[in-house]
Amino acid sequence: MVLLLDLEFCNIKSVELAFQRIGVPVTLGSSPDNIDAADIVILPGVGSFKQAMTRLNETGLPDALRTHAVERRRPLVGICLGMQLLAEESTEHGQHQGLGIIPGTVQKLASNGTGDRVPNMGWSDLSIPHENPFIPREFDGEATYFAHSYHFIPRDNRDVAATITHGDKPVAAVVARDRVIGMQFHPEKSLDVGLEILKAVMDRLARHASLEKSS
Repeated sequence: MVLLLDLEFCNIKSVELAFQRIGVPVTLGSSPDNIDAADIVILPGVGSFKQAMTRLNETGLPDALRTHAVERRRPLVGICLGMQLLAEESTEHGQHQGLGIIPGTVQKLASNGTGDRVPNMGWSDLSIPHENPFIPREFDGEATYFAHSYHFIPRDNRDVAATITHGDKPVAAVVARDRVIGMQFHPEKSLDVGLEILKAVMDRLARHASLEKSS
């Protein structure tokens, strides 16, 4: 079962429609029991890191998500703010603790004297320097849609699966560790290529989940 977390900090309908369009049935839920029953969990989000973590804590989900992803090694997908929540902490409007599933911090984007604006809103080209278990390299150079002022800086560069360039510096667009993947861009807003990437990611994670069940 694929669980799409519905926690009031995302336009859940647009994300749900994206999964329908790629032929992946999802179940909406928002409780630790829902996570416990899921094979794959999707954590979408937009808005403030602090508000999102407050909502997660109110519903008792951080421990359930860490158990799912770290202890049980089941697939977890973070989308946009959902990717940033995977980090250990964020400096958005103060210092706030994240889920700590992928080591790293979330910091504000910088223009670094270029014409790149903050927030970064619009289309940016993905750079996928090497093949990895999550996102096929065939999407290298494809443009996807971003809307963010902060970015995830993993502690280990090997957790970066794809980047974009902003302020003349590489910025993580996709992070991945074990069976956990985060996408900073909005696949549901990235037209056909976004849906193709989402389908490729879900196909690969579903294979992991199937292998886990059969072993």
